[in-house]
Amino acid sequence: MKIVYITPQLPYPPDSGGKIKALSTIKSLINLGHEVSLFTFVESKKNLVYEKKLKTLGIEIITSIYNPKIKEANRMRLILNILVSLTTVKPYSILRYYDNRLLNKIHKYILFNRPDILWINSTSMTHYISNQFKVIKVFEGYDIDSEL
Repeated sequence: MKIVYITPQLPYPPDSGGKIKALSTIKSLINLGHEVSLFTFVESKKNLVYEKKLKTLGIEIITSIYNPKIKEANRMRLILNILVSLTTVKPYSILRYYDNRLLNKIHKYILFNRPDILWINSTSMTHYISNQFKVIKVFEGYDIDSEL
């Protein structure tokens, strides 16, 4: 099956729980014979070098979008972004990972490649699920957001 795997962070290097979980899932899917295309974010442009390592694992397509909001190093900017999120109906954890560029790339890929499954890794990426596409949708949640 053709699988579009959407995760908030490039799952390499596997140096955090979310990355380890995503990488393990992707490896398992590939080992089962599925074609996996990855759509994700990188918090630093220097992390784009890890795409080569992921391709050696058998990932078909990797689309990484640079998003500096992921790693909010500036505390004042983080506080400002959280306050802005209070004026919307979407929580900060969702807004932090929303990007029209990634949304457009995912939609174009689905239109032209007709994958079988849209696999969403993490609550923060659920806004990329669209009912306009007739694909199986899998949500892989691993954090209890209410506890965060």
